[in-house]
Amino acid sequence: MTVTQKQELAFSHASKVLEYNKILELWGGKASLEGARERILGTLPETDLRRIKRLLSETEEAKKLINIKGLPSFFGAKSITDTCERAEKGAMLTIPELINVGQLLSAVKALRAYGSILEGGSVLSERFSMLQNDRELDEAIKNTFISDDAIADNASDKLAEIRRKIRVAGSRVRDALQKYVTSPSYTKYLQENIVTMRNSRYVLAVKAECKNNIPGLVHDTSASGSTVFVEPTSVVELNNEIRVLESDEKREIERILYTLSALVSAKRELLLLDYDILVALCVIFSRADLAISMDAICPKITENGAVRLVKARHPLIDKGKVVPIDVSVGDTFDTLVITGPNTGGKTVSLKTVGLFAMMAQSGLELPCDDTSELRVFENVLADIGDEQSIEQSSPPSPHIW
Repeated sequence: MTVTQKQELAFSHASKVLEYNKILELWGGKASLEGARERILGTLPETDLRRIKRLLSETEEAKKLINIKGLPSFFGAKSITDTCERAEKGAMLTIPELINVGQLLSAVKALRAYGSILEGGSVLSERFSMLQNDRELDEAIKNTFISDDAIADNASDKLAEIRRKIRVAGSRVRDALQKYVTSPSYTKYLQENIVTMRNSRYVLAVKAECKNNIPGLVHDTSASGSTVFVEPTSVVELNNEIRVLESDEKREIERILYTLSALVSAKRELLLLDYDILVALCVIFSRADLAISMDAICPKITENGAVRLVKARHPLIDKGKVVPIDVSVGDTFDTLVITGPNTGGKTVSLKTVGLFAMMAQSGLELPCDDTSELRVFENVLADIGDEQSIEQSSPPSPHIW
């Protein structure tokens, strides 16, 4: 087993004992993207000092941006990995797939604007600058779709012309059938004086016993059998014309979808990179959002220094009930013994220290005083016999050293 695997195993065990996994759930609950939530729930603490400091700097900078501009929107962007793979193989993407790509591009555009106030040297500016909104594809998708299942008339000149002809033909056939509805010679044969549709063809609702009085094709019968839906012979050719136009419309829609699919394939690498950056930013801003909700601060982190927590509040205990604790170890002494009666706060104090170490090394800020400091731990080993849930514990006694 490698050193990294041993560290992951130790952190994994401590995650359960110290209830770090519950912190991940709180953190994940702040993320608006499913991909970000999945990444968060699999987070293990870092052990490299520079990496930890960068994570905490990202969290702190994201907090400042939230305070200035509010939380950024990620437009519910979904993973497009499967979509890009299908497009690369020459498949025709579905309307929902292409709309998901459009949502991704909308999120990219909005986030680029959101991060525009950052200066070049900021820790987050590099991530924002890596976002590449493809204007050609973005505009093509926006101009094509008007809903999750509908394509706009102006998606192409040919589609607009076909649909105009369909509307004209539909008006002609309805006018022709309306003569039956208003004619005294035929209304006595009709079950209802309306023009309706069956099998995508305009028809009349005729009384079953009168179906031979209106020559034409029977397309359907009502559940009771009292009504038959007849397409009069006089409108068969008009209905056929509409069906031909609808076939033309279907072919043109497929051509449009194939064209957009080819564009997605051509932009595949850019789109996948954009989504990965979106997920990374969502992870960062959800860290910051969690810090704000916990009234947390960025602690000082050293490589080999002491642990000094001031007014530390366990994040899983209600703010109105938790009693802050002060803990110090590793400066003039390196062993700490905590004694006291049952439900006196010993377990909470131990868990607070271990949990804070794991949180800080994951880039999460801590609910404590800003004079607090932590060192980097390569392992967090937790052996707490009762493994009691912090949320069911009594608040700890203050100032345990």
